[in-house]
Amino acid sequence: MPKTSRRLPSDNISFLIGGAPGFAGHAITINIARDPETNQIVEVAFCEAGKIGHGIQLLLSELGIKLSRAIQGRNPDTGAD
Repeated sequence: MPKTSRRLPSDNISFLIGGAPGFAGHAITINIARDPETNQIVEVAFCEAGKIGHGIQLLLSELGIKLSRAIQGRNPDTGAD
């Protein structure tokens, strides 16, 4: 599917967290979107964060929404300006 003109430029960054002997850890992929005019980060989304519906995936999904709201100067809990 082609990118739309409204889609923000973004980068995916992948890493592991929680690794220990005998445990590979959790693979995490973060999508960081930037304003094309200012190059400032305006949105954060966790694209890969464990199994769908798993506790860490749900937590990081909500965290991405709240971080994006805070970066945009909005209330992280309500989304209000």
